[in-house]
Amino acid sequence: NGISAATSDELWNQTECLQRDEKERIRKQGEVDEAIRTKKQLEKEMKKARAAAAAAEEKQKRIALEKRHRREQQEKVEAAQLLQKQEEERKKRIAQQRRAEEEEAARAEEALEEKRLQAELEQMARVRAAAEAKRLKEEKRQAAAEAKRL
Repeated sequence: NGISAATSDELWNQTECLQRDEKERIRKQGEVDEAIRTKKQLEKEMKKARAAAAAAEEKQKRIALEKRHRREQQEKVEAAQLLQKQEEERKKRIAQQRRAEEEEAARAEEALEEKRLQAELEQMARVRAAAEAKRLKEEKRQAAAEAKRL
Protein backbone atom coordinates (compact mmCIF):
# COMPACT_ATOMS: atom_id res chain seq x y z
CA ASN A 1 0.00 0.00 0.00
CA GLY A 2 3.04 2.25 0.27
CA ILE A 3 3.22 2.58 -3.45
CA SER A 4 -0.34 3.46 -3.71
CA ALA A 5 0.01 6.10 -0.93
CA ALA A 6 3.03 7.52 -2.72
CA THR A 7 1.13 7.51 -5.97
CA SER A 8 -1.85 9.02 -4.17
CA ASP A 9 0.40 11.76 -2.73
CA GLU A 10 1.93 12.27 -6.13
CA LEU A 11 -1.48 12.44 -7.70
CA TRP A 12 -2.57 14.83 -4.97
CA ASN A 13 0.52 16.97 -5.53
CA GLN A 14 -0.01 16.85 -9.28
CA THR A 15 -3.69 17.77 -8.81
CA GLU A 16 -2.72 20.65 -6.54
CA CYS A 17 -0.07 21.66 -9.02
CA LEU A 18 -2.58 21.48 -11.89
CA GLN A 19 -5.10 23.43 -9.82
CA ARG A 20 -2.44 26.03 -9.00
CA ASP A 21 -1.41 26.14 -12.66
CA GLU A 22 -5.10 26.47 -13.65
CA LYS A 23 -5.62 29.26 -11.06
CA GLU A 24 -2.47 30.97 -12.31
CA ARG A 25 -3.60 30.50 -15.93
CA ILE A 26 -7.06 31.91 -15.01
CA ARG A 27 -5.41 34.77 -13.06
CA LYS A 28 -3.10 35.51 -16.02
CA GLN A 29 -6.04 35.21 -18.46
CA GLY A 30 -7.92 37.69 -16.22
CA GLU A 31 -4.93 40.01 -16.33
CA VAL A 32 -4.77 39.61 -20.13
CA ASP A 33 -8.54 40.21 -20.39
CA GLU A 34 -8.19 43.23 -18.08
CA ALA A 35 -5.26 44.48 -20.16
CA ILE A 36 -7.34 44.02 -23.33
CA ARG A 37 -10.30 45.86 -21.73
CA THR A 38 -7.93 48.59 -20.51
CA LYS A 39 -6.36 48.82 -23.98
CA LYS A 40 -9.81 49.06 -25.62
CA GLN A 41 -10.88 51.67 -23.06
CA LEU A 42 -7.68 53.63 -23.68
CA GLU A 43 -8.26 53.37 -27.43
CA LYS A 44 -11.82 54.68 -26.95
CA GLU A 45 -10.52 57.53 -24.79
CA MET A 46 -7.76 58.29 -27.33
CA LYS A 47 -10.37 58.31 -30.10
CA LYS A 48 -12.52 60.70 -28.04
CA ALA A 49 -9.46 62.84 -27.24
CA ARG A 50 -8.48 62.95 -30.94
CA ALA A 51 -12.05 63.89 -31.88
CA ALA A 52 -12.09 66.58 -29.17
CA ALA A 53 -8.69 67.87 -30.33
CA ALA A 54 -9.89 67.92 -33.96
CA ALA A 55 -13.07 69.75 -32.90
CA ALA A 56 -11.03 72.25 -30.85
CA GLU A 57 -8.67 72.78 -33.78
CA GLU A 58 -11.65 73.24 -36.12
CA LYS A 59 -13.18 75.71 -33.66
CA GLN A 60 -9.87 77.63 -33.46
CA LYS A 61 -9.71 77.72 -37.26
CA ARG A 62 -13.30 78.99 -37.42
CA ILE A 63 -12.60 81.63 -34.76
CA ALA A 64 -9.42 82.72 -36.59
CA LEU A 65 -11.38 82.87 -39.86
CA GLU A 66 -14.12 84.93 -38.21
CA LYS A 67 -11.51 87.27 -36.68
CA ARG A 68 -9.85 87.67 -40.08
CA HIS A 69 -13.23 88.31 -41.70
CA ARG A 70 -14.12 90.93 -39.06
CA ARG A 71 -10.69 92.55 -39.46
CA GLU A 72 -11.10 92.64 -43.26
CA GLN A 73 -14.59 94.13 -42.87
CA GLN A 74 -13.21 96.73 -40.43
CA GLU A 75 -10.42 97.55 -42.89
CA LYS A 76 -12.99 97.94 -45.67
CA VAL A 77 -15.09 100.24 -43.47
CA GLU A 78 -12.03 102.28 -42.51
CA ALA A 79 -10.93 102.50 -46.17
CA ALA A 80 -14.44 103.63 -47.18
CA GLN A 81 -14.46 106.20 -44.38
CA LEU A 82 -11.04 107.46 -45.46
CA LEU A 83 -12.18 107.73 -49.08
CA GLN A 84 -15.33 109.56 -47.97
CA LYS A 85 -13.28 111.95 -45.82
CA GLN A 86 -10.87 112.59 -48.71
CA GLU A 87 -13.81 113.21 -51.06
CA GLU A 88 -15.38 115.65 -48.56
CA GLU A 89 -12.05 117.47 -48.19
CA ARG A 90 -11.71 117.62 -51.98
CA LYS A 91 -15.24 119.05 -52.27
CA LYS A 92 -14.44 121.60 -49.55
CA ARG A 93 -11.26 122.64 -51.40
CA ILE A 94 -13.16 122.96 -54.67
CA ALA A 95 -15.93 125.00 -52.99
CA GLN A 96 -13.34 127.20 -51.27
CA GLN A 97 -11.48 127.70 -54.56
CA ARG A 98 -14.76 128.50 -56.32
CA ARG A 99 -15.65 131.05 -53.60
CA ALA A 100 -12.19 132.61 -53.89
CA GLU A 101 -12.57 132.79 -57.68
CA GLU A 102 -16.06 134.32 -57.34
CA GLU A 103 -14.75 136.86 -54.81
CA GLU A 104 -11.87 137.73 -57.13
CA ALA A 105 -14.27 138.09 -60.07
CA ALA A 106 -16.54 140.30 -57.95
CA ARG A 107 -13.56 142.47 -56.91
CA ALA A 108 -12.43 142.73 -60.55
CA GLU A 109 -15.99 143.64 -61.60
CA GLU A 110 -16.16 146.27 -58.84
CA ALA A 111 -12.79 147.68 -59.95
CA LEU A 112 -13.98 147.86 -63.58
CA GLU A 113 -17.23 149.55 -62.49
CA GLU A 114 -15.22 152.01 -60.38
CA LYS A 115 -12.94 152.81 -63.34
CA ARG A 116 -15.99 153.24 -65.61
CA LEU A 117 -17.62 155.58 -63.09
CA GLN A 118 -14.35 157.48 -62.66
CA ALA A 119 -14.04 157.81 -66.45
CA GLU A 120 -17.66 159.07 -66.60
CA LEU A 121 -16.95 161.60 -63.85
CA GLU A 122 -13.80 162.76 -65.64
CA GLN A 123 -15.75 163.04 -68.94
CA MET A 124 -18.48 165.03 -67.18
CA ALA A 125 -15.85 167.26 -65.59
CA ARG A 126 -14.25 167.85 -69.03
CA VAL A 127 -17.66 168.62 -70.56
CA ARG A 128 -18.45 171.03 -67.70
CA ALA A 129 -14.99 172.61 -67.99
CA ALA A 130 -15.44 172.97 -71.76
CA ALA A 131 -18.91 174.44 -71.21
CA GLU A 132 -17.53 176.78 -68.57
CA ALA A 133 -14.67 177.75 -70.88
CA LYS A 134 -17.18 178.36 -73.69
CA ARG A 135 -19.38 180.46 -71.36
CA LEU A 136 -16.39 182.43 -70.14
CA LYS A 137 -15.25 182.93 -73.73
CA GLU A 138 -18.74 184.07 -74.68
CA GLU A 139 -18.86 186.43 -71.67
CA LYS A 140 -15.46 187.76 -72.62
CA ARG A 141 -16.57 188.26 -76.23
CA GLN A 142 -19.75 189.94 -75.01
CA ALA A 143 -17.74 192.09 -72.62
CA ALA A 144 -15.37 192.97 -75.48
CA ALA A 145 -18.36 193.74 -77.74
CA GLU A 146 -19.92 195.83 -74.97
CA ALA A 147 -16.61 197.63 -74.49
CA LYS A 148 -16.41 198.33 -78.26
CA ARG A 149 -19.92 199.66 -78.30
CA LEU A 150 -19.19 201.96 -75.47
